[in-house]
Amino acid sequence: MIESLASVALNENDKRLLVVLIVLLLILFLLFGLLGMGIRAILRRQAEKMDTIMSDVARTHVVDSPRQFKRLAFKKNNRLLYRQALIPFALSVLSLLIWVFASLAMDSWGLNIFSCFNELFFHFEWDASAEAYREEPLLVRVFGMTLLARFPAVKESPRFVLEHLPAYIEVALFYFSWAYYAFLCQGWIARFAMASSRAKTIYSKSLKDFKAEEDIQYARKEPAPPSED
Repeated sequence: MIESLASVALNENDKRLLVVLIVLLLILFLLFGLLGMGIRAILRRQAEKMDTIMSDVARTHVVDSPRQFKRLAFKKNNRLLYRQALIPFALSVLSLLIWVFASLAMDSWGLNIFSCFNELFFHFEWDASAEAYREEPLLVRVFGMTLLARFPAVKESPRFVLEHLPAYIEVALFYFSWAYYAFLCQGWIARFAMASSRAKTIYSKSLKDFKAEEDIQYARKEPAPPSED
């Protein structure tokens, strides 16, 4: 028993790695929790726009059935997405125009603009057999798991090349436009789900709290005519 416990005893390096691993897991758990809360709040806010869109037609009884409600809500939701999507579409067109004019001016049709954009960021060495990890290894095995033993070495530092400025602008506009469009599509899905839910609740007929014996309508007695005295 003592020998088996001694065989799994951790040295100081393993203890430090285990503590770092636990801290990293807690941080990741916290970040994912905050991210989930943020996404839920955004979806709720976007879904509430459907109430604003359909409030008047529901209160004035322009639509009187769940099917009509969902059909009209679907049309209004599509129109809203179309109007909102004009902004990312315009940004994508602007990015394309910048690329065309820059390629014409500099004769750089074969330039990889995405590789140029990556010049603005750090690049790390992830090859564990690289020269940078000759003295201190990148990976270590703990409890049969391969973990990072250190922060990866910087392979390339960010650099700004003036000739690649159009490529930076083009790719930034391209990424932003598609991220914005994905955000708008997320709002479309949230509003569609809200419309489906409202169509069920607004026109629902429930007998959950109904009691037949309490719903009997008694005949009202006619009041006696006033006397002539």
